[in-house]
Amino acid sequence: MGTGVISLRGKMIDAPIVKRSVTTLKIAQAHGLIDMELDEEEIYGQK
Repeated sequence: MGTGVISLRGKMIDAPIVKRSVTTLKIAQAHGLIDMELDEEEIYGQK
């Protein structure tokens, strides 16, 4: 749903962190630095 917080290896991960990470991955993909498909539905837990 895009709300709440999870813990990953003792670090809190919330919506702004996820959004920033997705943006970073999109930029890297646009510049050809990574070769992967970004499925936002899966990233945001909607799948």
